[in-house]
Amino acid sequence: MRAIRRALTGTGITVALDKSRVFVRATGTVGDFERTFKMGLVAFASPPSLQIQPPVNGKAPTIPAALRGRITETVWSSVSQLAGSAGHVNGEDRAPSSRAALRGSVPAPTNHGSSNACGTVSANPNMMAMNEASQAYGDTRIRDQLGYGVKPKSSPPRIGIISMGSGFSQSAANAAAQCLGWSSGPARVVTTDAMTSALAEGVEGDLDIQMSSAILGRSNQISVYEEMNSQPASFLPFFAALNDKKRPDVLSVSYGSCEYGLQNRQNSGSTKLTNAVLLRLSLAGTSTAIAAGDTGSSTCKDSNNIVKPFVSFPASSPYVTAVGGSRIVLDQTNSRINEVVWNDSAFYGGSFNTPNINVSGGGGGTSRVFSRPWWQRTPRTGTSAKRTLPDVSAHGSGAPAWPIFITSSTDPNQIYAQTVWGTSSSTPLFASSIALVVARERAKGKPSLGMLNPWLYSIKKPYQSAFYDIRGGNNDLYQVGCCSARPGYDRASGIGSANFASLQNTIRRPG
Repeated sequence: MRAIRRALTGTGITVALDKSRVFVRATGTVGDFERTFKMGLVAFASPPSLQIQPPVNGKAPTIPAALRGRITETVWSSVSQLAGSAGHVNGEDRAPSSRAALRGSVPAPTNHGSSNACGTVSANPNMMAMNEASQAYGDTRIRDQLGYGVKPKSSPPRIGIISMGSGFSQSAANAAAQCLGWSSGPARVVTTDAMTSALAEGVEGDLDIQMSSAILGRSNQISVYEEMNSQPASFLPFFAALNDKKRPDVLSVSYGSCEYGLQNRQNSGSTKLTNAVLLRLSLAGTSTAIAAGDTGSSTCKDSNNIVKPFVSFPASSPYVTAVGGSRIVLDQTNSRINEVVWNDSAFYGGSFNTPNINVSGGGGGTSRVFSRPWWQRTPRTGTSAKRTLPDVSAHGSGAPAWPIFITSSTDPNQIYAQTVWGTSSSTPLFASSIALVVARERAKGKPSLGMLNPWLYSIKKPYQSAFYDIRGGNNDLYQVGCCSARPGYDRASGIGSANFASLQNTIRRPG
C-alpha cells in the first residue's frame, strides 16, 4: 500500500484500501489517469449510470514502472449516477408484454393451486401466488416452527439482495403484501460507489423484494445492495455486503452474463475480484445463490448471439449455489403433483428457426472456465473436468407465472399486478427459503451455513425426503445437445428442487 502511494505521489491520484483489504480504490480526474497510465478514456451512458472507461479496442493502460510486479491488473470503473434514470428489466427477465401475441403448439398450463390472494391474483389462472409454492416447497412448516406466522421473533431471517440497475418500490411491495397475504416491513438500501440516491424502480427490483418478503413472512431483515449496472464494477455490491456490519445470512443474485467474455479474458480483473469476495463471504458465513439464466443451455444467445452450449457467470463460480428453473404442477391443496425442467418454448412459440422470438428455459450446462470443484466430485454428478450447473432448481416457468406489483410508468399513483418468470424468481425463492433454515439454526444456537454446496452434494440419500428428483424435460432451447433431465443429478435441474422442511434436518455440523 505504501509503495502504491509513493508511486502515485504527484499524479493527483489518491488511493484508499477497501475495508475488505482485498483491493485498493484509486481516485482522480480523467486527466490524472490519462497522464499516469498513458492512455485515453471515453465516456458513455449506460442508464442509470454515466461511465468513463478505456475504449474497448484502444491502447491498454500502462502500469507505472514503480508498480509493475505489484499491480497485475486494473479494473476501470468511473461512474456517476444519471438523474431520473429509471430502473430496467435485466436480461435475466422476460418482459411479460412480449408474450401477448405468442402462441405455441401446446396450450400453456394454468394454475390449479389454491390461493388466499385478492381477486386480481386468485381469479387469474395464469398466476400462481407465492404462498401456494411456499407450501409445496416446505417453507410454511419452517415459518410455523419459528412462529413467524403469528408474531415476530428475536432471530429473524437475514437476506441480502444484489441489485444492479433496478430498484424497487416500497409502496408496490406494500400493495403486494396486502393482496397476497404477508406482512411487509421496509427493506434497507445500501448504495455503492458514486451513487447519490437509491435506484429507480424496476421489474427486477420489485420481484426480488416481493418474492423474498413472501417467503420470509412477517419478521425479516432484507438489505438491498445497489450498484448502477456498471459491468466492470459488478463486484462492488458483493463487497458492500461483506463489509456490512449487518452482514446477511444469504445473498440472492438475479444477474449474470455468459462465460464467453471470461474465455477471452474480458473484465478478468473484475471476475477475479468477484470470486475473491464470494469466497470471503462464504468463509464469513454468508451463503450466495445466483440465477443460472433464462436461455437454457445457450446462455450466450441473448447477449452475443452465439448458439452453442454456454453457462452464466457468476452462477458458474465454484463459491456459489447456481439456481436453475423448473415448472411445478400443484393440486388444489397446493401439494406437488409433478415438477419438470423449465422450458416454455412449446407453450409460447419460438425455436432456433423462428427469429425474433425469445424462448426461455432454465440455465444449465458445463462451465468452460472453472474446474470441477471438490464438492462436485461425486459418482452421481458424472466425470466432467469442469464445473457443471445448476446445483438446484425451483419454479421459474411462465406457465403459470408469478404475480408482482409494480408502479405504472404513466401514472405514479397507480400500482398493478403483472406476471413475471425466470431464474430471477426461482433464485430469491431458494435464497429466502435457506434464510429461513438459517434462522431456525440460529434459534437453536447454531451458526449460519456459509457455502451451501458441500452440504447439498454430500446428502447421502437426497431423494428420500430432502429433494424432489426432477426427471422430465430439458433446457435445450436451440438444439445444441444439452441438457436433459434424468434420474439423479443432471445439468438441466441440478440435484433437483428442495423440500426445505426436510432439507433442514440433513444439516451435519463438524464434531
